Amino acid sequence: MRFAILIGCLLVFVTQSAFAGGPDLHAKAVTVNQVIVDDTKMVLILSGPCEMFLIDLSLPQAQGTARMVRSDLKNCVVTIVRHDADAGSGYTNWKDHCDKAKSLEGKQAWFDLQGPITVDNAKIVSMQARASGFGVTEARGGAPQP
Repeated sequence: MRFAILIGCLLVFVTQSAFAGGPDLHAKAVTVNQVIVDDTKMVLILSGPCEMFLIDLSLPQAQGTARMVRSDLKNCVVTIVRHDADAGSGYTNWKDHCDKAKSLEGKQAWFDLQGPITVDNAKIVSMQARASGFGVTEARGGAPQP
């Protein structure tokens, strides 16, 4: 019986995350280790602390429905597909979006991402970002660049 309840709760969590397109991931200052771009996708390798917002239906409605969970990115592979970037990031020019990402390579940057994630040993190892926003950390009032 406990197994059935556990499976039911897990299905509710997975279903809610799937409907939402995955958790929101916010990072105030992560290192952009590498950026690879082509005509159809952008791949970023990120490392540093972040916060995930996971749907939690047990929270009182007045508090909202998401719980913040701190995590780390260690060489996390973030993939942004051209269609997703054009639709979710507010950029209408793929080349400009890619150039902005390339300019962050080797620097500290802030990221707001949303999409399915892969977790291994409590670390986020990959993400298919369906919506993305990013920029130099200083531009958001974070820590100065090294």
